[in-house]
Amino acid sequence: MKKTVHTIDKKHIELLQEECPARYKVNEIIPFAYPYRHLKLKVRVSKPIEGAMQELSKIMLRAIKLGLNKQEDLLMFLGLDRKTFLLKELYQMQAQGYVDYDKAWFLTETGCSLCENDTLVMEEDSDIYEFLLDTHRGILMPKHIRIDKEAKYKNPLEDKYKDFAIKDSALFKGRRGELSKLYEEDNKDSVLLEYDDKHIEFDARGYAHYYLVEYTAYDSNDSTAEPYVEIRHMDKHLTKNKEYTKFFMDSYPNLLYELTDSDERATLGLDEDLSNEEREAFVQKDFNVKSGSLSIWETKEQFIEALKTCKKSLLIESPWIKGATRTYIPLIKDALKRGVKLFILYGIDGKNEHDTDVLDDLRELEAEYGDAFLLVSLPKHFKRLGMRELRGTHRKLLIKDVDYYVAGSFNFLSFNKEKGQVVANEESYLHTEGVKEKLETVLRGYRLKEYKR
Repeated sequence: MKKTVHTIDKKHIELLQEECPARYKVNEIIPFAYPYRHLKLKVRVSKPIEGAMQELSKIMLRAIKLGLNKQEDLLMFLGLDRKTFLLKELYQMQAQGYVDYDKAWFLTETGCSLCENDTLVMEEDSDIYEFLLDTHRGILMPKHIRIDKEAKYKNPLEDKYKDFAIKDSALFKGRRGELSKLYEEDNKDSVLLEYDDKHIEFDARGYAHYYLVEYTAYDSNDSTAEPYVEIRHMDKHLTKNKEYTKFFMDSYPNLLYELTDSDERATLGLDEDLSNEEREAFVQKDFNVKSGSLSIWETKEQFIEALKTCKKSLLIESPWIKGATRTYIPLIKDALKRGVKLFILYGIDGKNEHDTDVLDDLRELEAEYGDAFLLVSLPKHFKRLGMRELRGTHRKLLIKDVDYYVAGSFNFLSFNKEKGQVVANEESYLHTEGVKEKLETVLRGYRLKEYKR
């Protein structure tokens, strides 16, 4: 089966990766279409009288309660000269059950309660209510999202109402309570009184578009980090849709396979205008790591993490190779076995303070793995190339893949302290930008392509 490639905006991928929780990685991003019916229905509602008329109605009710219960008294009190206007308002309040008439106007129990509690004066009116039917779940929803006429992706969720004709009154069968609740949630202080489902004003099939984001454990051996999914809107901030996230999690992973089968899983599809080199570098990048300063112990932990998780390349530059390096040799072997290209750059001319046994162990690995492992004594390398301006290195640098580099005062291959011991304070800084350029600068600046054993 031909693989479906979903193009996803690079900035969207970066944003999702930046927000990825610790211990997790973004395993998959699937853009998909969700089916709806866009509906408009003529309804009869009770809603608050608007603006100045709300205040005028309350004043009229209070005036009647105080005994100004004749039309002439009310006209004079309110300063009105239009009897028809006053009668219209009184009859409207009578229809709402606030007042009644028996030789004079008087407040009903509802009207008295309104005055005492200062609640809103309501009126009946006709309205055109616009809303959605989620045709996958069969749920009515407010119209708060954009609906497109066509699905942008060839993997929409199943439309379980596709056999219902346009403007089919059966869409509303048994939904009176659901529609009333939706209207009242969508229109503050208003009440849906009735609707005519035989005369639907508007009905159209459509789709909204979302991202399904699947998160899995960063470490495949971490059984405590259970995989999970989120549904995100395709807006600037990729806002999380909490309702759909819960729905998909309740049906995970079945719904995920409705969107793509096992041969069509789209993993981090990138913009087509990226070069192959940019695409490869981006896919390799580890976004779980954040830029920032590292304490001495955080730097050591980051170094160990780099040895354990590097995939393509690892560069270590440190002035001295001492006994502390012996602790890392098993991790170095494992990295080489994984096919990692390893660079160890070391040495200062005139300060040959290295552990010769450890160096011998590293040289054996260099001989075994050939071009995959460059163990470079920089003083000797510079002399051979006639680079007289440099006599070695005092720089402490770690570059892992295209994920990050760490620079500072931490001696990666000679620091031999453990937490709890007295140490001199040191600080490093972890950078996640310009990693590829940093690696190229080191390789080019030291002319490592010209290195000979």
